Amino acid sequence: ILLFIAFYLSGNSTVITGSFNRMVHYQKQFVPPAPFEFIILNETLTAEQNTNFQLKVKTIGNVVPENTVINIGEEQYFMKSIGNGTFEFDIEKVTQDVSFQLVANNVSSIDYKLKVMAVPTITVFEMELKYPNYLKRKNEILKGSGNAIVPEGTIVNWKIASVATN
Repeated sequence: ILLFIAFYLSGNSTVITGSFNRMVHYQKQFVPPAPFEFIILNETLTAEQNTNFQLKVKTIGNVVPENTVINIGEEQYFMKSIGNGTFEFDIEKVTQDVSFQLVANNVSSIDYKLKVMAVPTITVFEMELKYPNYLKRKNEILKGSGNAIVPEGTIVNWKIASVATN
């Protein structure tokens, strides 16, 4: 009993409970713990549409891998080592969400997802000019310009269409 209490108080209770758990759940497959783990150094995994995103990863543990590979879809790319178990990779011109996984020394990470935020963009920009009757000018539409010199009394209607806006 004193031995159990000593393990519990020292914070090493998983030595006993881990073995017990494996015996009780004998049909479940248990994988030995990895010698290191991947830590994403980026604050968030979000990027603006059509921009580059630099992923920074650090490995923490007993082993420091020499190379790390990033799996994006069916493709594999080597990450650039910047020392002390830290790696980086540039994902260029991100247009949609990207799922990826990190692999080094036969150790795989969980699946991560880089979320892409759509950038608000104006697609149509028109000015409809309705001239006063006394000018006897036809009404006209100016496209793609926000600058115009108009006579007094002209009614201007702006037509703007955009993407990724409320």
